[in-house]
Amino acid sequence: MPVFVALLLQEPHPMSYRAGLGAVGLACFFMALGYGIAVLLTPFPVLFLAAVLFLLRSLYMFMLTSGAPMLAVVGGIIGALVIPVLVPNLPDVARSVTIGLMFNTLVAFLVTQIAFLLVPPLPNTPEEANPLPSRDVAGSMAWKLVVAVGPIMTFFLLYGLTDILLLSVAAMIALSMGAKGGWAMGMGLVIANMAYGGVAMLVFYEVTVIAPVLPIFLITSFLAIWFFSSRIAEGTSNSATWSSALTGFLILSGSIILATEADAGEKFVTRVSQLLAAALYVALAFQTVDLFSSVLGRKFGNSIS
Repeated sequence: MPVFVALLLQEPHPMSYRAGLGAVGLACFFMALGYGIAVLLTPFPVLFLAAVLFLLRSLYMFMLTSGAPMLAVVGGIIGALVIPVLVPNLPDVARSVTIGLMFNTLVAFLVTQIAFLLVPPLPNTPEEANPLPSRDVAGSMAWKLVVAVGPIMTFFLLYGLTDILLLSVAAMIALSMGAKGGWAMGMGLVIANMAYGGVAMLVFYEVTVIAPVLPIFLITSFLAIWFFSSRIAEGTSNSATWSSALTGFLILSGSIILATEADAGEKFVTRVSQLLAAALYVALAFQTVDLFSSVLGRKFGNSIS
């Protein structure tokens, strides 16, 4: 839920209630669709994998051409990736996760509406209208995203893995890389998640361990979020990096805040390793796809000429 809220609050203006509830409904629809496909096709592994990859490709295509809100994008990615992986191995957990995430999207939207009421945007804050790619360009981008994320999804299904964090982060990084792709942007996200989000989480955790009282926890939380938010709000070329760092910080804090001192270090290392693995995998996957595309393009181009 904090990740959903952070994504929504980075928009210059709040969504209308109609648009927001529509985004929540769309996110819930994708989650329910992913859950339904997994339940129906689990006995048929090949059909199951084909249906999930087709859903992922359709989802990316829809997101690229419709300009859907980020809340629906995140919900769709979870529905297409995370929930289908859980259903064959942890059906009870998958059902609880699906219902819980649907509830989280609704509460996140309501929390952000209250936040915008308490601190309204400035009257002259422009609404950014990002141009949407053509269907041909979007189709090429969607296939590129599927080729990058599909193999890790296949690996998880074949070996019954349930590490949903790695899958979610990999899919989100792939979506944010979009058509730019390549090693440089992937490594930028690695640095953001590890160096910025990770170091901030270490400092945050140590302060709360030294002074485990509620006022210190609240003050430290406020300062940590304000540190990232102020840099995101600058609107520079580094804003996307700081946004990724904020997401990394929130993901890392999820498992560490309530951990005992004995296993907090292990949980921190595990989370950072997962974020690193996801970002490195996607960066390498995009680099590989770009390399094969250029090689095939030159080969077929020379053959035609």
